[in-house]
Amino acid sequence: MAEIVLKTDKPDKAVEVLKEALETETLRLKYSLNLAKRRLKRFEAKYNISSKKFMNEWSAEDLKEPWGRC
Repeated sequence: MAEIVLKTDKPDKAVEVLKEALETETLRLKYSLNLAKRRLKRFEAKYNISSKKFMNEWSAEDLKEPWGRC
């Protein structure tokens, strides 16, 4: 496991900065996850198939490339 060692004369400020950075990253990840879920729902609605069914029943060989190469 990676370890980060931080030496500072202002530990309270360092803690504050790290907390803010982690909160920002958490929000970014939540936003990205919600965006992916919305895109997935649009895909499922467009093709009328759930992601679970798609993963269980389709393989890469079943899909045609959009530019016509198969």
